[in-house]
Amino acid sequence: VSGAGSQWNMTDSIVVGGGQSAAILVQDNAVVVSNGGVLGLSAGVTGTATVSGDGSLWNNYSPLNHFDVGFQGNGILSINSGGDMFSGFAKLGVNSGASGNATVTGNGSTWTLDGHLLVGYQGSGDVTVSDAGQINFQPNSWLNVGEQAGSKGVVTVTGNASSISVPNSQSIRV
Repeated sequence: VSGAGSQWNMTDSIVVGGGQSAAILVQDNAVVVSNGGVLGLSAGVTGTATVSGDGSLWNNYSPLNHFDVGFQGNGILSINSGGDMFSGFAKLGVNSGASGNATVTGNGSTWTLDGHLLVGYQGSGDVTVSDAGQINFQPNSWLNVGEQAGSKGVVTVTGNASSISVPNSQSIRV
């Protein structure tokens, strides 16, 4: 989805990497709106989503559907060069053997969550915020790293002006 004025509206969730590996690219002021989403639904499959450039937005907020990055397969989320992502409850590395990787990099690149972010639920999750990228949590949301026994979660914040902003100190669980 590319270019100013380009918009893709879904009434349901978007699945990228269901039966085979696949990718979605949102760039150059394009907007995608969905009701949740999954990257890497099936084992052995990779689902990749990239939101790139100022004005580019993927709004997949849903009070009912999660945003899963690596459900049974591998999920890769890249928000860069001023792209924006807005979601509700999100999990990286949902099931055992699954992996979820999210990168927010570059000035103006943001991921805003109105819900919890679980980095490594039962599988492996990795979040990197770099080069002035930002992850922002709305009130009553929290960040949890390594949710279940046997899971692995890693969060890295590096570079000037890079940040993860949570409502309060009780909002981070490791």
